Amino acid sequence: MKNTLIENEKNLADDINPPQKKIQKLQNLYSDNKFNLLFEETQKYVHDYPNSLPIWNFMGAAAAQLGKVNCAKRAFENALKLKPDSAQIHNNLGNVQLDFEDIQGAVASFKKALSIEPNYAEAYNNLGNAFVLQASMQTALFLYAKALILNPNYITAAYNYIDLKTQLSGSIVLEKDIESDLDRLIEKFDQQPTFQIVKALEALIKNKITLSSKYLDTFHGSDNKLKSMLSSKEKAFCFGYSAFLDKIIRCPIKDTSQEADDNIVYHLGESHCLSYAHQKFSLSGKSYQIVPKITFGAKAHHFASGKKNKFKSITQTHLNEIPSYSRVFVSFGEIDCRSTEGIIPASMKLQMPRKKIVSQTVKEYLDWLHNINIVKKHELFIFNVPCPVYNHEVSENLNSQVAEIVRFFNEALKKYLNGYNFNLIDVYGFTAGDNDFSNGLYHVDGYHLGSKALPKITKQLNNIVSKN
Repeated sequence: MKNTLIENEKNLADDINPPQKKIQKLQNLYSDNKFNLLFEETQKYVHDYPNSLPIWNFMGAAAAQLGKVNCAKRAFENALKLKPDSAQIHNNLGNVQLDFEDIQGAVASFKKALSIEPNYAEAYNNLGNAFVLQASMQTALFLYAKALILNPNYITAAYNYIDLKTQLSGSIVLEKDIESDLDRLIEKFDQQPTFQIVKALEALIKNKITLSSKYLDTFHGSDNKLKSMLSSKEKAFCFGYSAFLDKIIRCPIKDTSQEADDNIVYHLGESHCLSYAHQKFSLSGKSYQIVPKITFGAKAHHFASGKKNKFKSITQTHLNEIPSYSRVFVSFGEIDCRSTEGIIPASMKLQMPRKKIVSQTVKEYLDWLHNINIVKKHELFIFNVPCPVYNHEVSENLNSQVAEIVRFFNEALKKYLNGYNFNLIDVYGFTAGDNDFSNGLYHVDGYHLGSKALPKITKQLNNIVSKN
């Protein structure tokens, strides 16, 4: 929404708007991300200037940033009464409607914005976001591509495109001509650290290990100033994945991208699905290869939520694209158990017992998996959470809380799996030391297991298959 809030308003009569100095003050507050102050100021001004388009638009923008979704929706609707032909306000309303889960309303708003301003790149990008929530991934990729073609400097659209394309690698493709054009446009962002990591991930998912290593080297050698400008979320993504990929790429994975292998086990998950990417193992006397299907940052909580979200849409797309009756590993839940995100902070925020949150999350996560697997009838092997690595950068008490959450999660998983035709792969038992923390034999970093764990996993897998 930035940089669109006070444009196209110059034709309004001066007497219905605050003085230009006040409008500029509101613009400055918005530009400085001071949304609480901005919201308070617009509430003061709106009584004296009820027909001021900039006031309603600023109020909607501030309310949206503060999570005041109802207020934001009302503000943008009031703004549209004053100027129904504003593409920017239709676009802003569409973003709020997405927050409301009114996807059809959001699609209508974005399309209305495009009918007014056909080359409005931001509306194409946001329409792509709406189609992701509808699991219409081919359309979403096309819309991100359209936004980037219209505005080759639009880094948000470029990232959305490469992010989704990487996660759906091998499942969804655009026409070759369009994809080639997009690849050329995205080359201009290759110096951006986040793009380097996503490119490294894409190469690994495609089993192009040498290329993945090349992108990692580029990241490590990139400008520290650019890295320092990353948001905290981007830093966690980039540095977390770079450290993990450095570890697993050093494992002896043969680059078999040109070889066919009919026997495949797919591995769905967040970063944990990469731990054994493209490794081969023996199952019932046959050779199988593990093919990763990643959903960035997904938690069990995302699948337990009643709301539509991109994590569900991407994971559902993976399951639907995999041939029916496939064998599928599923690794979600470890992020839910971390000290900085997931169950521990949620318990403090909601003032709910941690065990209750875990139980509810796991039950609803498995419910969701069961429901979306009814048609494809995959044979699912659910991985529990490995024994946690002791984190010396946080307190002993917080480490104990993490260990407790992992136990709660795995106990709930074992309990509720009995109600479904799922199989359990126990990666906790062989990673546990004597003190509720990792024995250090199988972890490659503070969270992930490496290929040394695969023989332990395949032994369990063979035992399960032989009994079925």
